[in-house]
Amino acid sequence: MSFTTPKGVFVINKQPPSRQLWLSSPISGPLQFSYHRASNEWLDIRGSGKTLRSVLKEELGIEFEIFV
Repeated sequence: MSFTTPKGVFVINKQPPSRQLWLSSPISGPLQFSYHRASNEWLDIRGSGKTLRSVLKEELGIEFEIFV
């Protein structure tokens, strides 16, 4: 999925073999997220504690509902 904003183009891709979502952001660059059932969130695999939802909210200023 890709979407164009005044800040640039954001792309979210699913990666079935690794069960991850990858975000390409013109602001933060490439990020990878794995789903964590306990928190019901997609968490940054690099251990920053950021969620996909929080990154999108911070960079776009929009609250997203993400369904699994």
